[in-house]
Amino acid sequence: MLRDALLAFGIIFAVYTKLRVAGAPIGPGEAAIALWLLVTLVREARRDIVWSQASRVLAAFWAAFAAALCIGTMVSFVLAASTSRAHFLHDCAAYAMLAALSVLAVTQRDAARRLRRTVAILVALGSVTLALQIAEAFGAFDLPIEIWFYDRLEGWSTNANQLGLLSLALTLLALHLAETAQRWTTRCLALAGSVMPVAAGVLSKSDAFILTLAVAVPLLLAVHAARAMREAARHPVMPSFIALVSFALAVPAAMGVATLAERFTMSAQSAGQVLVTLEPNLERDVGYRTELLALGLHEAAASGFLGLGPGPHLRRPANLRQPQWDDTPNFEAHNTLVDLLMQGGILALIALGGLGYATLRQCGRAGLVALPLLLLGLAAFGLSHFIVRHPLVWLVVAFALTQHRTTPRPADPASARGAPVNRHGRQPMGLFPRPLRGA
Repeated sequence: MLRDALLAFGIIFAVYTKLRVAGAPIGPGEAAIALWLLVTLVREARRDIVWSQASRVLAAFWAAFAAALCIGTMVSFVLAASTSRAHFLHDCAAYAMLAALSVLAVTQRDAARRLRRTVAILVALGSVTLALQIAEAFGAFDLPIEIWFYDRLEGWSTNANQLGLLSLALTLLALHLAETAQRWTTRCLALAGSVMPVAAGVLSKSDAFILTLAVAVPLLLAVHAARAMREAARHPVMPSFIALVSFALAVPAAMGVATLAERFTMSAQSAGQVLVTLEPNLERDVGYRTELLALGLHEAAASGFLGLGPGPHLRRPANLRQPQWDDTPNFEAHNTLVDLLMQGGILALIALGGLGYATLRQCGRAGLVALPLLLLGLAAFGLSHFIVRHPLVWLVVAFALTQHRTTPRPADPASARGAPVNRHGRQPMGLFPRPLRGA
């Protein structure tokens, strides 16, 4: 229990980068993760390690990713490409920690139960810390931390998008816990854990958060409404009532999320002049992001799409809001696909695509809805941010890979008359049921 709480603490506070000591490369979150890695490694070294399917998937990904980075580094030496040594070492250390974190998380004893407990603590701790930040944002108390960036809530994170990423993960993890809960009390507590992340995500004005939530909530309700309607054929009273309520809530939920998005992202319209002021900034953002993507693809092509190794490889654009331009290539494209293409080439993208497919496939086998939507939401964030160095992302991936179906599939009525079952105790499923012997 304490070890799971330590991991949850580390994941949460790794996002709160403003809590680091000034100039320190790590903070309380990274220190807690390092301690969890040490304790878990010592505990698991005492027993024979059993390589599960999740362990093999993650080990294969990290092996291919490490090979891609090594090839990229050698290409960088051959081309005599200029690379920031500090950023190179930072990425190497970050990838090593994340590889150990994800593999140990799925290899530890009783990994599925431990990770579910970690996620539950993560949602609870995240709700408490976000409630404190929202209270501070509205003047309940004052800390020597700047938590607003103009009208966007940054909280204890370096920028508002980091807070939006955390809010998205906590919201959909809470919905997943509610989706898979066995008791109503647990389900209600899990749903309560999504309130503060939704509020913080809306205040952060993250477009990826708003769009993902606008798609996820109605879809989640619609899927469960369809399941309840299917169940109503066998139990026509309560499930049909639940189906009607869920279906009736789907449209208002979508409208509510859209209204919140419009309320907080278009509030500048009331001022009139503010909207005019923001348009040049938006145009400039689009311009420099397009420039970065073009430069990133050019660097990747120059390496023969083999990559240039860890670290950033672009020069900072001169038209940013706070220009700190210099001639050193110490800037990233802020797009996960392009940045990985620059670092590890095509092999890194293939490894990432294979991992994403395996993770979504496992969630599909488990019959889940909220967790695959969270994975797709993280992918959406990755289109405008470099997210593979976030420990939160790898906890979600490890958790998704350990998911299994907790309730049996609806069996054919013939199973009650002695139909053959598989080794899991369920009748084999297929498009055409097998006839009974002697029929």
